[in-house]
Amino acid sequence: LRSLVLGMPHLFPNAVCMAAELAVYGAVCGIMHRVLPRKKGYLYLSLITAMIAGRIVWGGMMWTCLHFQDTAFPFSAFFAGAVSNALPGIALQLLLIPPLVMVLEHFTEKRRTAV
Repeated sequence: LRSLVLGMPHLFPNAVCMAAELAVYGAVCGIMHRVLPRKKGYLYLSLITAMIAGRIVWGGMMWTCLHFQDTAFPFSAFFAGAVSNALPGIALQLLLIPPLVMVLEHFTEKRRTAV
């Protein structure tokens, strides 16, 4: 929606590839959170696994989309987009998401026991 309204990121290939990446984040985090014990270390494991899987999917999607446009997508471009340029976002996710999930689970559990 943001791509259509504001024009950034460009719809193709960036927004399409980001949508696939974010879908993988949600799916992997959700599956791992359901399967693994509800402890702090496992939250980080779920998040890191989802970030790696999402970035691999993003790279594969970018390579595929750009391949059809006869544009190269070398490993250096993948590394820059998935790791080096993304370090501030990775750090923020690792700092903010696990504590937020723990707080939300605490209030959800407290609410269930009160009912």
